Amino acid sequence: MTKKQVLIAIGLGAVSIGLTWAYWQFQKIKDYCISMNRIKLKGFSFTYVDMDLYMNFLNKSKLNLSIISQEYLVYLNNVFVSKISNIVPQAVKPNSISIVSAKIQFSPKKVLETLKKSAIELATSPETIKVKISANMKIGYGILKFNVNYDYNTNLKELLLSETPNSSAKKC
Repeated sequence: MTKKQVLIAIGLGAVSIGLTWAYWQFQKIKDYCISMNRIKLKGFSFTYVDMDLYMNFLNKSKLNLSIISQEYLVYLNNVFVSKISNIVPQAVKPNSISIVSAKIQFSPKKVLETLKKSAIELATSPETIKVKISANMKIGYGILKFNVNYDYNTNLKELLLSETPNSSAKKC
């Protein structure tokens, strides 16, 4: 073997090892886990609600990721009530759980009109109101970008009391 052939073989070996490592990291990225952390109610009136939603994002890879954007579609009793977007990038650390947040603002009055329910009905039986939040997050690593989709299902009582989410409130 000539010196040139040896260098080519070493170069191909290094590229193969690098691509294998990158493939395994990508597989670990796809093996993410998202769960509800908590909801913090910041303001409440009949015409305006302001709250922050916090979720745990487990990154099993060795890569620092960035959540580039988030979009949430909120349904109550299978009726669409709100779309929430967040374009503030958030860091997701490697091999750890990062808390990802989103600001939620809506009008309870409009929600009640959409649901055709009264505030008294919601207050007296919040456990009967099904809540579904469909999340779509755009994740990035350098020039690579991909989407992560997640559905969070609970009821209004659990959501407002920030109780431990039920089993369907987790994607792992």
